[in-house]
Amino acid sequence: MIYFRKILFLVPFLFLTNCQANWEFNLVVDEGGSGNYTISILIDQEAQQYAVDTGLTPIGGLDIILESLPDGFGSSIFNEGDLLGIKIRQTFDSFEMLNQQLDSLKQNENTSLLLLPLKKINFQMDEDKYTINGKFAELLNKNLLEPTDAEQLYNGSLSIKLPGIIEEPKLNEINDNTVIFLHDGLNEQTFLISSNNARNQWILGLIIVMLSVILFFGRQLFYRQ
Repeated sequence: MIYFRKILFLVPFLFLTNCQANWEFNLVVDEGGSGNYTISILIDQEAQQYAVDTGLTPIGGLDIILESLPDGFGSSIFNEGDLLGIKIRQTFDSFEMLNQQLDSLKQNENTSLLLLPLKKINFQMDEDKYTINGKFAELLNKNLLEPTDAEQLYNGSLSIKLPGIIEEPKLNEINDNTVIFLHDGLNEQTFLISSNNARNQWILGLIIVMLSVILFFGRQLFYRQ
């Protein structure tokens, strides 16, 4: 119920105030399932205060989100043009810990705004295989907005970096083992990324063997001379 109330607040809030909101979730997973992440929201603070003052939402401003953060989260405030942004950061030792941290954000009405664009997200590690999948939420009413108009109101992105060789999605080029999923706010888009670290280790082992063979025959040739 809280989720849908926030959706109802967000649509008229962005539309009536002509406000742009940017959301970024950057997740880095290391070998073994540990890692770190940051979540950023960039928005017109005056517009959000307008939503509070007019009764569109009981949720406070960006400062209230930071004040409501659970213990252990780092945070900062930044400006980009006329927009005000907040960024939170956290580390985790396992996918289980990551899930617990995200659940703690969802428990509070203010901090759950940090995850509002995510309808669901799942983390799975099976030995050397890592899989993250989920679905973005429909934040804006596509019956009222054209895609070009929606782009002026909202931009969202989920960046995920995994160890090993990226198996999904199948892209021609992947930089720094990182895949960025863009969220248009109009559709319940799905996302999936998976990697296999075992294949990476197999390739590394093969390279070591080849170098050893080259070194062996190189020494043999040297001694014969």
